[in-house]
Amino acid sequence: MIRPSLHPPELTSLRWRWGAAGSVDCDDSAAITDSAVAPLRLQAGDLPAVYCVYGLDAAGNRTPVTRIDIPAP
Repeated sequence: MIRPSLHPPELTSLRWRWGAAGSVDCDDSAAITDSAVAPLRLQAGDLPAVYCVYGLDAAGNRTPVTRIDIPAP
């Protein structure tokens, strides 16, 4: 389960994308969507996967994209 949080507290929203390892380009910001309140639940069959996330403040300023590689169990 992936549950992103707003750190630092100045961030007002998150944008994220996930997919199979090797198929996700974290630098393609057009493919990254707004975060939902519910956590992302991945099943063992979804792994290995890549999760990309960045934050925005109230003025729309972005944080750098963080790439998280999630290995298979």
